[in-house]
Parts: sequence; C-alpha cells; structure tokens
Amino acid sequence: MVILAVQSHLYAIVLIAQSLPDYRSVPVCVAVWALSSAVPLGCVVVARRAGGVLSTRAFLIAAGLLLVVDVALPALVTPADRGGPAMWSWGTVGVTLLAFAAFRPARDVLVLDQRS
Repeated sequence: MVILAVQSHLYAIVLIAQSLPDYRSVPVCVAVWALSSAVPLGCVVVARRAGGVLSTRAFLIAAGLLLVVDVALPALVTPADRGGPAMWSWGTVGVTLLAFAAFRPARDVLVLDQRS
C-alpha cells in the first residue's frame, strides 16, 4: 500500500505539470504536493522506529496534514477547474489514507477514510 501512495504522488506530478495554468500559484501547489508526499514517507520512518506500528498521535498528525492538503488545494485552483485534473489531491490523499492500513488497525483507517 505504501508503494501505491508513492506512485499516486508521482502521478500527481504529471497532473500538476499538465494543469499549470489552472493554479493561482504553482510554487504553493508544489509546496502542498511536497507536504502531501512527505506524509506517507514520514509515517514509514516513524512506524519503523516504533516496531512497525504508527502511534495514535502520529496517525492523527498525519491525518491532519492530509486534511490541510485537501483544504489548501481547492483554494489554489479556480472554481471552474475544481473538477479537473488540477485537483490531484483527491485521489492521492485517498490512496495515502488507505496506506495507513499497513500501520494502524483497519477500523481507524476506515473511520478516517469515511470522513474525507
């Protein structure tokens, strides 16, 4: 699952490149992408240090950071483009949430996934 989260972030780069005119600020969009891509990688590092388990605190911090990504990206895209490929975060964040299943009980991931 973590590999899929990384792949979805790599695909997001393609979508960003294809949608450059749709963003109000490309550097901010890239910063949002960097934050989003750092979350699954950070979770892997934190979980490895804790014996393969992501603590509740780390899980909630990661979920909060992904929420920031999900809220920030629509603010960077014009309303007319919010249904297009410029909104890469929807799929990317969804796959990243599912990647948490490798480190947290399924009930935690499913509850979080239903709220997004």
